[in-house]
Order: sequence, then structure tokens, then C-alpha cells
Amino acid sequence: MADDSTLMAYLIPRLTIQVENAATDALAYILNKSSGSMQALNNLLGEGGAAVRPIARVETQVTYEDGSRPDMAGYDANNMARLLVEVKFWAALLEDQAGAYAQKLEQSGPAVLLFIAPEIRMPTLWNEISRQLGKYNELGPARSAPGVQRAKMSGSKLEKKGVELELVLVGWLRLLDRLEASTADDGVRSDIRQLRGLAQAQDSQAFLPIHSEDLSPKLGHRLAWYNRLVDAVVDSRGVAQKWMDTQNLRATPQSYGYGRYFRFSGLEGDCWFGVNVRRWANEADTPLWLRHYDSSRAGIWTPIYPKLGAEYPEVLNDVAAQLMAIAEASPGFRRADSGMREEG
Repeated sequence: MADDSTLMAYLIPRLTIQVENAATDALAYILNKSSGSMQALNNLLGEGGAAVRPIARVETQVTYEDGSRPDMAGYDANNMARLLVEVKFWAALLEDQAGAYAQKLEQSGPAVLLFIAPEIRMPTLWNEISRQLGKYNELGPARSAPGVQRAKMSGSKLEKKGVELELVLVGWLRLLDRLEASTADDGVRSDIRQLRGLAQAQDSQAFLPIHSEDLSPKLGHRLAWYNRLVDAVVDSRGVAQKWMDTQNLRATPQSYGYGRYFRFSGLEGDCWFGVNVRRWANEADTPLWLRHYDSSRAGIWTPIYPKLGAEYPEVLNDVAAQLMAIAEASPGFRRADSGMREEG
């Protein structure tokens, strides 16, 4: 039987939409049951010179006083938390989720913030994790190996607590291969293969089962709202405030989504701002993207992150401000005077 046809791969998506929670519980069960698997995890955490103290046990769904709840926490022999784990398949990170977790490791000494995700998602997830952590800490140069990405973190808050924090992102199948190779117990190896089947089925994403939530009118409303936001940013902010020009340009739907062509005032080249579902799926956790040009006239794509938990006017102004900041950083940009004829 192929691994992606295991019983767990078949049943879990049909029994619950909380597939990540089920995978987390299965992984914790394997680690606590098998000393060889736990040693494989510790070997992974310690690669690259990270002197984290060995993890002796793990717990799932540990809840902190502020309500935050990492998927898994790992404790050393002295019952000190040295590891926080976030398990992902395709769900997005919550805003500031990575940064909040980094602050939960209170004990002085080495610690690890570990993310587990499909290998195909690692580039975009690493970018999002780095963006979130960059608000609170400095992330050192990334160190890569097949299926593993890592970097050291530093910052005043961590240094004040004496925490030496390592960020690690590992692919699901890479991790499970390591666990299986480190145990001779046939029962544990069978458990690992079951979990690998689930991970492979999720990794392939050939067709994920449709749940009622996927058909909710909320999704359609949200996509329509993104399109309206694009129009409002261009028309009521950029053009109205004379730092965008749309003369002889029009809204043009693309295969990857809806967007608007425009020019930043004083700059050459047609830019595009809108919803790009391809880049949303593969590069960053946001539907909004800007295509513009750098000083060498090379076209580049920049993700634009809408403000979370805010009312519409605040979101509109914030997105417009992000585009304005990019324009102002471009040599030659200027706002058009009210009497200036906009070039076509």
C-alpha cells in the first residue's frame, strides 16, 4: 500500500477539518512513545551548533495566560520548556503568531522555535515567519540543508531573559524519515508510516476534500471585497491624491486575479496592483500584490499585507500608505500638481 493511501490519510480528513491538530497529536504520541524518535528530534534541533538541552517529553495544545496556544511544547529533564512547535499543512499563520511564540520561551539558555510544514510550502512560510519575527527580533543568516531551514535569533528581549533562540523550519517528510530511521520498533515504524501517509496526502494537494466551510458565502464576499479594495486604493487614494495616473489604462482581469494598471506619478512604466492568487499560494500569505520597477527598470513583485483586525477605512489607508512608501522610495517620483496634465 502506498504511504499516501494509509488508513490515517483516508480517515482523518473525513472525520475532522482539524487535520493539523490530528497530525500534531499523532507526532506527539510517537515522540513520547519512542526514545529513538525523540533522539532523532533532538539530533535535528542540535544540528548547526545549536546547544539545546535534550527534549525529554512533549505536550500538545499548551495554553498560556494570554490565550496563545502553540501546537506542541517540548521539555527537558528539568521540566523546562526548551521547544515550541507549530505544525502546518496549508493553514496560514495568524498575524504575529511567530513573534508571540518567540516571547514564550522564558527560561535562560538554548531553545528552539520549530515549524513543521510541507516542503513545497517552506519558501513562502519562511518569508512569513521572518516577517513576523522581524518585528521583535533580529534573524541571522539562513542556513539551509535539504528539507531544513534554520537561523539564529537575537534581540534585546531575548538577551534580557538570557534565551539563545534558534528558528528551525523542517519539511514533514524529512522529519518523519529521520524518525523512522532512528527506531527499530516495528510498531513505531508502522505509526510513523501512518502519519507519513497523512502528510503525503496533504503535501500533494492534488485535491483536498471540500468541506462546508470552503463553500461559505464568506469566501466569495471576501474575494469581492479584495477587488473593491483594489479599486478604492487606486481611484480614491492614488488618483484622487495625484500620486497615481491611470490615463489610457484600464482594469484588466488576469488568469491569476483582478487588478488595476497605473503609473506612479513622475515614473515610467505601467505598474499593476491587485489580487494574485498564484503568488498568494506560492510566495507569501497575502492576496494583494504590486508589480513595479526598480532603479534598473527590472520588474519586481512585492506582497502587500492588509492590516488585520481593523475596520475598512483603516485597512484602505494602510494599504495605500504601503504603496505610497514604495513610490516615494523610487527616484523621480513626484505628486502631480493639480494643474499638471497627466501623461497618457
